[in-house]
Amino acid sequence: MKRITYALKDEYGMHARPASKLAGLSQNYQSSVEIRYKEKTGNLKSMISILRLGIRNGECFDIEIDGEDEEEAYHAMEEMLKDEAI
Repeated sequence: MKRITYALKDEYGMHARPASKLAGLSQNYQSSVEIRYKEKTGNLKSMISILRLGIRNGECFDIEIDGEDEEEAYHAMEEMLKDEAI
């Protein structure tokens, strides 16, 4: 299992655009990809599941990737978070 901890940088918090980017990228992989925020967990492959968490600007969340292509998914996710400044 791979884990990324990330502090949300979007001034509006988690909204449709960054949630759509995260969900779209994670759908490219067979691995299970979950997002954890405080005591809540969601499926990163679902934009609605991401939005329900209510992540605010500056708050940290975790992305957990587990499966046969987890290494590839991990690097792609890490790169997108860095480049897009979500």
